[in-house]
This record gives sequence, C-alpha cells and structure tokens, in this order.
Amino acid sequence: RMGSGQRVSADAVNGKIVIVLPANASARIEAETVNGSIDADDFGLEPEKGFVGRDLSAEIGGGDARISLDTVNGSIKISKK
Repeated sequence: RMGSGQRVSADAVNGKIVIVLPANASARIEAETVNGSIDADDFGLEPEKGFVGRDLSAEIGGGDARISLDTVNGSIKISKK
C-alpha cells in the first residue's frame, strides 16, 4: 500500500515494466518509453504519442503518491489489482 508522499521509481533499458496498483490507488504517474507501448487502460489513462516514444502524465485518485516509470526498449503496463 502506498501512502501520501511516498515515491516509487522503476527504470529499465531493455525490458518491460509492470506495476499493479489497487483499484483505490491515489498517485501521480509519470511514465515514458522510447521504443515501446504504455498500457494504462485499467485506469482509463491514455498515453501521448510523441515524435519518438510515448509518455503518460496522469493522476489517479487524489494523486497522493508519486510513481515514475521509464524504459528505453520495452513496454510499460499499469494495471489494477
């Protein structure tokens, strides 16, 4: 369980990142990938497609915690528990 003010960070170069959050999670999410996709459909979040890569900057719940996810060659999946 993540509390207010907590920070979670995950970085990868050649690999995917998968994070599972409770349905009632409250977090500010920053996610970025250069070569890969970002799937946050469980929370109804849509990433932006840039000239190179994809990124997602969104808030779920009240945005109490901070989540930072970055990968170069890999996908990012944010799903509900």
